[in-house]
Amino acid sequence: MKKLTVFLLFIAGAAMAQSDMQHMKDSLRNAIVITEGRDKLLSYNRLSNIYYGESGEDRLKMDTLLILYEQMSAEARQQNNVAFQGLAMANTLGAFNNRYEFGEVFERAPGYLDFLEKNEVWNYYFPACKYLIEAYLLSNNYEKALDEANKMYATANRQENNTGIGLALYMMSNAYRDMNRHDEGISCMRQSIKLLKEERGMLPFVADGYAHLCFSLLYQERYSEVFEEAKEFEKFIGLYEEDSRSQQPTAWVNLYHILANAYANTGDYDNAEIYCQKAEEQYQGVLSEIETANIWAIIYEGRKQYDKALEMLDRTIMLKEDKHDAEAKVKIPLKKSDILSKMGRFEEAFALYRDIYAASDSIRNVEFNAQLDELRTIYEVDKLEKENQIITIEKLRNRNYFLFASLGCVLLTVTLGIWIYYSRRVVVKNRGLYRQIREQDFLAETLEREREKNLKLHELLKSFSAPFTENDEEDEVFGRLMLLMKERRLYTDSEISRNDIAARIGVSDRRLHDCIKNNTGMNFSEYIISLRLACSRELLSQKGDRLTIDAIAEEAGFSSRTTFYRHFREKYGLSPEEFRKSIK
Repeated sequence: MKKLTVFLLFIAGAAMAQSDMQHMKDSLRNAIVITEGRDKLLSYNRLSNIYYGESGEDRLKMDTLLILYEQMSAEARQQNNVAFQGLAMANTLGAFNNRYEFGEVFERAPGYLDFLEKNEVWNYYFPACKYLIEAYLLSNNYEKALDEANKMYATANRQENNTGIGLALYMMSNAYRDMNRHDEGISCMRQSIKLLKEERGMLPFVADGYAHLCFSLLYQERYSEVFEEAKEFEKFIGLYEEDSRSQQPTAWVNLYHILANAYANTGDYDNAEIYCQKAEEQYQGVLSEIETANIWAIIYEGRKQYDKALEMLDRTIMLKEDKHDAEAKVKIPLKKSDILSKMGRFEEAFALYRDIYAASDSIRNVEFNAQLDELRTIYEVDKLEKENQIITIEKLRNRNYFLFASLGCVLLTVTLGIWIYYSRRVVVKNRGLYRQIREQDFLAETLEREREKNLKLHELLKSFSAPFTENDEEDEVFGRLMLLMKERRLYTDSEISRNDIAARIGVSDRRLHDCIKNNTGMNFSEYIISLRLACSRELLSQKGDRLTIDAIAEEAGFSSRTTFYRHFREKYGLSPEEFRKSIK
């Protein structure tokens, strides 16, 4: 009976709260009708704030919110109140971001920003810039996001606006992080935190900034710096709660995850467990639960409690099931296979590997093909330059033919001379290309022998043979890497990292770096990019039903069309479209 009474009181309280909220909305709507001037605009703002807090995933309330912003903007324009116009514009961009309608943001933002800059409404100019940059980041256009962040920084610097400078640095850091330029991102975030701490209303960004900073340091395994920044983060949360007069559970959960990660990765599993438990007490949704489960898996693996580690990884996969997350499909199963191998359950590990990766076409002699295509590209570019020069000379001769016949003869002679000169250059270049091909034949044979060696090694590993000697270790590691890239095409995963590959082939991150450097002269990123570029060339060279450039970029493993274009042009000196045309 007592429980029933409590339940009925809870229902009654919820109904009363809902009724009070509806009453407040009705009062504000009435105020909008009967008031004028600034009071009317304030009523619009208060009503839109209520709907913003309620909108969440509710599409209908999000539509209502956008209508309110539009009405507020129209009323502010009628009253010639540029401040409220700026407020409505910035909030509109934020609302479209929440709906993932980035096209609307890209279409509206330039006009909004021009208006705000012209009228010097800086309080809303910089938030509007922030929403535009967020839209580029969320649509994976990192280069454009960084470009806009730099423009925002330059404008804020001219205006000596520390809030704008801090927000620009904050967004630049996010862009650098998404581009895996972590050192630059960490530097920008530290500057942003220092500036925004002193600015009114910026404490939420400072809290997020500390979290991003610590996670970036974790990614780079700079654990001593993580612990130092975590101490500062903890002090800040106390000040944040004191200033806002409210608890900040999200900030605390971020801090607990940071410390748990750092302790787990430095082998202090007892402290890691303490902070995992604290994070669980401050539950903040599915993403928080996923992060906690991942850390538990690290702790249990470190303690060699492999069954529990597998349970945590399975829980993570289950929580990510509806998110179509690449980590759930690739990274977490790879962790599982590694743990299964440690448990001696090699058949299950092998079966899991087979499920993760599909068989692919051979990528043997990748370096040979890359160098050969580069020589052909240089040849095509020189040939195009020669043709352009000839066309220019011909136009000049035709224009002055009747008045300067003698000069025309001279120009014709010069043209013929240039033609002969460049024709000879082409012949010499072709001979050089042939010599390069002969030289690459030797490289192809060497790579084939390496492949056969790696295949034998794979057979030995499958039969659980003794490990290789130290002298053969580097060749063995690189052989495994080449075989993995050939059979699994890991480079087509835009989120693949050196840590993932190192874990997959059972070596340390540093060991993998040295192995790639010693065998190819490249670092890990350059090596992966070279494989992606080779794959993209094969796709560009296909006849019949051809893929689009965007599809080719995605198929080859590039995170965006912009990144694909930049690397392709840097490597070969021409765009993918120009390359495709050159092979016709």
